[in-house]
Amino acid sequence: MDNEYTLILGAWVEWKDGISREVGPYGGMGDMSSGIAFACDCKFVDADLLASIEPGGYHYMVGHCSLGMYNTLYIGGIAHELGHAFGLPHDSERNSQRDTLGISLMGVGNHYYGKALRGGEGRDTFQLGRHDAFLSAASALVLSEGRAFNPNFTQSAENFGIDQLEQLDASFQNGKLIVEIKVRGEPIPIGVIAYNNNMSTPGDWDAKTWLAVSENPREFRLEIDELDRALYEIRLVFVVPSGRAEITVPYSNVSGTPTVQVFSDILVRATINTLLDQKAWDTVAEVIKKQIENNPQSQVWQQKLKHLETVKNPPEFFEPDKVAEDVKKIDLTYTKALEERVGWYEPSRGILRECGFLEVDNTFFASGIYAHPNSLYRFSLGKQWSEFRFKYGIQDGKPGTVVFVVRGDGREIFRSETVRAEEIRFKAIDVSDVEILELITEDAGDGWANDWGLWLDPQLVR
Repeated sequence: MDNEYTLILGAWVEWKDGISREVGPYGGMGDMSSGIAFACDCKFVDADLLASIEPGGYHYMVGHCSLGMYNTLYIGGIAHELGHAFGLPHDSERNSQRDTLGISLMGVGNHYYGKALRGGEGRDTFQLGRHDAFLSAASALVLSEGRAFNPNFTQSAENFGIDQLEQLDASFQNGKLIVEIKVRGEPIPIGVIAYNNNMSTPGDWDAKTWLAVSENPREFRLEIDELDRALYEIRLVFVVPSGRAEITVPYSNVSGTPTVQVFSDILVRATINTLLDQKAWDTVAEVIKKQIENNPQSQVWQQKLKHLETVKNPPEFFEPDKVAEDVKKIDLTYTKALEERVGWYEPSRGILRECGFLEVDNTFFASGIYAHPNSLYRFSLGKQWSEFRFKYGIQDGKPGTVVFVVRGDGREIFRSETVRAEEIRFKAIDVSDVEILELITEDAGDGWANDWGLWLDPQLVR
């Protein structure tokens, strides 16, 4: 199974009084090496019936329909889920492709598969006329390097990461978002795919794709148009021999002009994060100073440069229950804990291994405590503080879900709702009678992957 692609068909459709109901799994997942797909079979699923306009089919999305439409949905569904098994994400056709090519199979094209054979019969359920399904160039590029279609496929141990980008710049020219990329090192990408996803619509079925395959194997240029006034997330997929890597860049086009600076910022931040993990403080300072020169109006880089000094020379930790009475406020970031543990890497304050500076919803925080579930930080307050004030969220770039919990002397005094990426919350809690304060994070019931929780600006006040 680790070296094959497997399609499992089950008789998982029940019929009663001319109405069908799916009772089994329907989906697919995999990569360029192996994958698995599940699909439903029944007595009416037959490719020879794709052209039929005879009644007799039923599907929960369209109600009663022709046998041809029934097969469009189920055979198109098999093709779509096999695409996921082969490692294909969702993608959508561009407006300019619709009249000539049709509807992308890995978008909603499974609802149009073979529809042209029937001439767009009867009620047009999806309001797109006689269009049929097609396989996008982006999907074709990924398939061309995968085990199923590449006779020279070999499992590669090489990884492509953001540290192999020499340039990631964007500009806005003649109504197009221009993304220019230069890479260094090995492996060399065969091509770069841009999945441009409008975040105002649910799911990623509407992510339009652009493809760059350059004569210069280390330079790529993408020209992206059909931009709505909306928030976007662009996924840049680098297709390398026997694999692929992905970098996500969120940007805004709400004003009609894309926020292009975020592209180069992503690369700079990744470089800084790598250097911070290596404790190359002086090199980090030089990179930040260059950013200040390029962005003299930005206060954030100034704040990060100042915070770097604290990271290099953190203050000596003190015990919150031994603070002089005339001190009215302290930051828990640099106080001694009775116990601390996290579910990934090691406990840390003010900075993160791998991710560098603390940032939530594009907001930089100099003060904060890393808390990947399941985590616990226990502090002795000695009933000397009146209130605990804090913000909380998930580190940018980590699309996890976390629940934040505060306990006082073993009693739960706060439990958050499920917190997701790009959300900053604030809370103030009475701790005047608390001897021992515990800060806890839990996963939200969907596993702990990417759950990089943060207690931000955690302050004790009198």
